[in-house]
Amino acid sequence: RLPMWDPFFKRFAGNQFMASITDPEKLSLLFGYIFPGMISLQEIVDMVENRTTVVIMKLSMAADVVHECMKRYPAYQYHYFSHIGRPEEFYSHDRETLLQQDFPYFSLMIIKQA
Repeated sequence: RLPMWDPFFKRFAGNQFMASITDPEKLSLLFGYIFPGMISLQEIVDMVENRTTVVIMKLSMAADVVHECMKRYPAYQYHYFSHIGRPEEFYSHDRETLLQQDFPYFSLMIIKQA
């Protein structure tokens, strides 16, 4: 179930990436583990290795951990969203681009097995 109380998620739910998910089971899996910024590298790795999709909100609070994850685990998929629904909206899944990216507070990252 989407946390519709969050305005960012309301905009995110209408995003083109989300529109491509047609299987409700995949949608519930995608939002099965949502972390508000504070997560360790080991927690990410443990979940992704168990084929769990990780969603990290308030990404600025976990920027160092996520950058380290991208360096150590280049085979994972990384989907980054910021400023959804605003003129400066940005999405990327390119790891090299994301390694250079500063993550603002209103952003999120989806990490999962390739």
